Amino acid sequence: MYMLMLKWNIKQWLDAQNPRHALDDEDVPTPLVPTVSLSYTSTDSIDTVVVVPQSIKVVLDNVSKSAVGSIKVEYPQLTTDDNQNEEYDEDEQLYSAVSKEANLKTYQSADIAVYRLEGQRALAVVVPHFTNPIVEKVVAHELGKLPVDSANWIILAPCVLNNGVSLSKLAAGSLFDNVPKVQPPHFITGIGAAVVSELATLNRLEKCNTLILNAEGHPGYEKVDADSIMDAAEVASEYFVKSKADYIKKLSQSVRKINSSATSGMYI
Repeated sequence: MYMLMLKWNIKQWLDAQNPRHALDDEDVPTPLVPTVSLSYTSTDSIDTVVVVPQSIKVVLDNVSKSAVGSIKVEYPQLTTDDNQNEEYDEDEQLYSAVSKEANLKTYQSADIAVYRLEGQRALAVVVPHFTNPIVEKVVAHELGKLPVDSANWIILAPCVLNNGVSLSKLAAGSLFDNVPKVQPPHFITGIGAAVVSELATLNRLEKCNTLILNAEGHPGYEKVDADSIMDAAEVASEYFVKSKADYIKKLSQSVRKINSSATSGMYI
């Protein structure tokens, strides 16, 4: 009996341990850094800049606006000359085609419009989701170049809020005194976080007013709560629309339409 127990105890030490590190067959490639450029033609004085991700673009859909600039995101590294190699290698050409197609899906070019909102001295930008996280940083850097040093920035960002909270804000900024500050461990990601970081670098954090809307889902593909959208519009719309009552009415109709279509099927 003693020998069996001793053998069992020794065997535990001889068992192979799970490896602490897993090595992939291929190296993870370094993400490509895009070329991002800002063009802005307006010389008007601006009081407010509104930045929203694609998932919350409904807040600007019914606002009258006109494009006064753009931010172009391009990947010149992906532009290759197919006739550069005179010798044809079928295997090499096939691998190159598959690799190029994968890169084009991961590193997508974009033309982001900078809008001037009619009736107000305000700009608005709707930023799409990028799978390459470097893009959000460089896009935010270009937004920081807008000649609007004295303007207030209003940033809408989705987050999974708890305890029935529909709307919160970051501590920075002087607007929205009636909105509660976000509590740990909540945080924001995406273009909202990138713009906040850029404004902090420019020492303009006091002009940064970030509203955090309750949402669910993966970053970049969040489903934002309808009540959160309406609450955010109620406190922020006076800074970027001329007729708040008319705007709230149209937004409510749009949100109800989106919400009804979303709940008619299964959300996965």
